[in-house]
Amino acid sequence: LLMDAAVLAAVLRRYDPALRLLRAAPLEGGISATVIALEVTDGGPARRLVLRRHGASDLAWNPAVATHEYRLLQALRAAGQPVPEPLLLDTACDLLPTPYLLQGFIPGDGALPADPGPALAERLAAIHALPVAGLGFLSRRADQVEQLLAQPLDAPDLERLRLAVRARWPGPVVADRLLHGDFWPGNVIWDQGRLAAVIDWEDAALGDPLADLGHARVELLWSHGARAMASLTRRYCALTGAAEADLRRWDLVALLDKLPRIGGWGLPPGREAAMLAAGLRLGEAALR
Repeated sequence: LLMDAAVLAAVLRRYDPALRLLRAAPLEGGISATVIALEVTDGGPARRLVLRRHGASDLAWNPAVATHEYRLLQALRAAGQPVPEPLLLDTACDLLPTPYLLQGFIPGDGALPADPGPALAERLAAIHALPVAGLGFLSRRADQVEQLLAQPLDAPDLERLRLAVRARWPGPVVADRLLHGDFWPGNVIWDQGRLAAVIDWEDAALGDPLADLGHARVELLWSHGARAMASLTRRYCALTGAAEADLRRWDLVALLDKLPRIGGWGLPPGREAAMLAAGLRLGEAALR
């Protein structure tokens, strides 16, 4: 729900007392967070900022998620990465009941290229090439997977995937890299077919970069089909030297993470069934 204008005005004053709220509107696409675009002025031309509050599931998993995302955005901006500018972190919980971030607004028209796979691969490879010094506050993806594997599943197809991942776990030891954690076309700002920025870093972690690629492969399979998934994979492997055969374990992890939750995403029944079937086919291919 959109917050009271007086509260939003108070948020702005905490960042810059000269700012005045002109209008506010929720931004689409957020499932785990509340995201509101704020049009503001200090007496000059209007500009836009973004207010971001993490949802209950993120806070339950990591009560410091807002602080961690703010610190990570600072580090990414310092490294020249195309991410929102972090402007304010407020953990006082006196204006709003949970911590929030105020960020810069990055414009885009939402126009993706016909095949977003190569552009996504190039940006993901750049993220994975960043130094991780100073990012020890992030969780480790391997620890998250351990929790994922600990809980048996009622659905036979999904329990088969869980047992298959358990049999392949933990696998080769790989140096930790920065992972976005939820890398897919919807967490990218697109402008005239160009990847303008990567947003929504609340799931960032440290771990095997193929964990990120496996997640992105599943999401791209669902949003753009098998050809886009394949082009993402080819370009990423060409850039990084990763072997496609090493992806099977992380394809299974991504599916095990997503498929049990797909029923809660509010999808039309036909769409949900198609995504479930495509995911299970990818899982069967990974098991071969």
